Amino acid sequence: MSDKPVMTHKQGLTAEHARSPMIKIILGSEEQYGGTDTATEQNQSQNQSPTPTRNEDLPVNVFYVNRSLLIEKSTYFAILLDNTSPQRTVVYLPQTHSDTEIFTLWLNSVFRGSLADNAADSVISLDKPGRLAKCFDFADFVGSYRFKNQIMDAIQMQGTGFLDLRYLRHMKTWGPSTALLKECVLECLAYKIASRGWAEVEEIADGGGDGGDGGDTNLEWVNGHNDVLMHRLTARVEVLESFEMTIDEQGVKGGLVDPSQTRDCRWHEHTAKDKVMCDRYRAEEHVSGTVVQGGSYGDSPW
Repeated sequence: MSDKPVMTHKQGLTAEHARSPMIKIILGSEEQYGGTDTATEQNQSQNQSPTPTRNEDLPVNVFYVNRSLLIEKSTYFAILLDNTSPQRTVVYLPQTHSDTEIFTLWLNSVFRGSLADNAADSVISLDKPGRLAKCFDFADFVGSYRFKNQIMDAIQMQGTGFLDLRYLRHMKTWGPSTALLKECVLECLAYKIASRGWAEVEEIADGGGDGGDGGDTNLEWVNGHNDVLMHRLTARVEVLESFEMTIDEQGVKGGLVDPSQTRDCRWHEHTAKDKVMCDRYRAEEHVSGTVVQGGSYGDSPW
């Protein structure tokens, strides 16, 4: 089974973009001074991640980005900038989507063509579910499904260690932008339970923290709520447990594979045109989270 990707789509800032006029982006309704400047302009030319510096004379919520790059990477900016006459030179992002940390993370990915290496240490981490959901909301707002796909890849690399039943609490508040994230979490939780038992996901009690409501253990909380997510999780666990015990015609017993260890693009958003450009896409090997021992892939239990 080959690990060679069909094609890699990782292009960021190019010379063509560098010839495009700069657009001034202001996060919120007005410029703000006195905080931390992310040195965006300095690092853009070097294709690096912004390095925080202190400069009281620079607004902390203002970014200058090439017009053509914005149009290419975001449907939101494409609508604002592509057909306006006279051409717009300043864009104010609404306050509801003006989180500087998240915007910087997205902008880094636009310039690099990929997430910064330290992204998981800041915003994109399974132990920060509230911030994670906001990243997906922002990606939907700017119309950048590639950003969502990059986040999903970063999450998958973190494994299932952070996942427990508190995620069912958080997921109740997540919006439509997190649909594939919910599927990923449910499948990883189901695998964890089917392979190691419920104790693996109930032992961490949520005392509030990043979006939780605290007061009892996770399992007590979900048992006390007629929750559709809990029903979906339980159903998936039952399917995995039954799949684990199946034996094919050759007498080979079915086994489970940790979904966080698969490297396909099943949790990506793609158009039909660009799917084959994804470096995780395998046309003949696109698989789910189960495998029959011996290397041949079986049908997905989902």
